[in-house]
Amino acid sequence: MTDIENNAYMNETEATPHGLTPKQMRILKSMVFISGILLLTGFLSLASVIIYKLLGTNQTTNPQSLSHDLRSQSQKSTTELKIPKDAKLGPFQIQNKTFAFSYQNQQQTKYVIIDIETGEIKRRIVVNSK
Repeated sequence: MTDIENNAYMNETEATPHGLTPKQMRILKSMVFISGILLLTGFLSLASVIIYKLLGTNQTTNPQSLSHDLRSQSQKSTTELKIPKDAKLGPFQIQNKTFAFSYQNQQQTKYVIIDIETGEIKRRIVVNSK
């Protein structure tokens, strides 16, 4: 082996102050660099999602109007129908902005049509069987 080859070999195998070879140090540095890029990418994507959510909604940040909106949505979303226990539910149908279904008990058949957006009962149709 010549002196140049010997020095190159010694540089590759000689330990650094941390007890790692130069090759291991290069691998470690590249892994730290890649980890940093992944961490930065994660933070940027998280920040962009938060900004999108904040700017994407067209609601005001006024707490009074927000609580009013939440109350009105919860009131709209609940519609209670009194259906007899012995009733048999018929087919359901959704068209445009209405939801229709029927139920039948021993005396009569009823059809109910509900507005989906408001939860308001638009029509009740009763068919008496004789």
